[in-house]
Amino acid sequence: MSREIKTKPASRTPREPDKAARIPNEIMRRGIEDVKAYLNRLRTLLRYGGVSHARWEEGSIRCDVNISVRREGASEMGVRTEMKNMNSLSAIERAIAYESARHIEAIEYGTERLVQETRGWDDAKGCSFSMRNKETAADYRYFPDPNLSPILIDEDWLKDIASKLPELPESRILRFQKAYGLSQSDAEVLTGSRVIADIFEAAAVQSGYPRETATWVIGELFRIARRLKWNPDDIEINTGKFAELVRMVADSEINRAVGRKALDALVEHGADPREFTHDLNLSSNSDADSVLGAVRQVLSSNADTVSAFLGGREKARQALIGAIMRELRGNGDPAAVNSVFDSEIEKMKGR
Repeated sequence: MSREIKTKPASRTPREPDKAARIPNEIMRRGIEDVKAYLNRLRTLLRYGGVSHARWEEGSIRCDVNISVRREGASEMGVRTEMKNMNSLSAIERAIAYESARHIEAIEYGTERLVQETRGWDDAKGCSFSMRNKETAADYRYFPDPNLSPILIDEDWLKDIASKLPELPESRILRFQKAYGLSQSDAEVLTGSRVIADIFEAAAVQSGYPRETATWVIGELFRIARRLKWNPDDIEINTGKFAELVRMVADSEINRAVGRKALDALVEHGADPREFTHDLNLSSNSDADSVLGAVRQVLSSNADTVSAFLGGREKARQALIGAIMRELRGNGDPAAVNSVFDSEIEKMKGR
């Protein structure tokens, strides 16, 4: 990975650089973003193709960063240095900023003589350090190995390989938008991992609610992964049970809070969402008498909050609905609760 950064001629006399010189300029920032975009793209392709897990934290993907700086308008390339075995995007970003600033300071202020070399990166100290001088290509003395036969690549082989490639993220993003009505941003998040994309698509087809499924994957499945400190590629879930859970919430058989509990049990213990909610009596309560009783109880015991709502304070409604749901032990059907609440409030206004 190599990045060239141009610098304008110094307009002042050389001096000892201050901390401000370490701040990346706009060209440097664009360079850093280009490197990160390239590495993310490469990592995604490796994972989609099943070539590697490509996990920075495991060392299954590493990056050598080559940097050179030249003055704007100059035709000759600057001295190149290489930082070896970078193992995280955040470290790569800091290393590029630091090493580029070091080159710029050396060119503008003569702080040191740049040499072509291999350098290491100390992330704790936030600086690079010299490891060894770097040879030129001629110094490596490359020569053909007579024991290695040439590999001939023909069109048939290329076609055979192309036919076995998986659907790549760009194509999948467009298809998810068209087939399932997803936004571009949601489609991009879901296709960031092939495992997640496969889970979403299988559950979306089985549930019949693709948008709701996308919301549950992005909002709740990722929440569980963060809590358990899992990589998204490590998530394993029965997509049939997941689809059933999405369907139960979408059809108001259970509310979203109960759905989250059921999803936790499904991911961590493989629980069946229908059996889980039935055994714990968590199904949404839409029984008219039960809901009406809870609404009337809350309205009669919270006269001040009711007066505030009738006086135009919308937040008071949220407080009352929350109290009703607690009265129903969190199992109230939101649609039924809101409908009965509105009806009772209208009656109170007419008095």
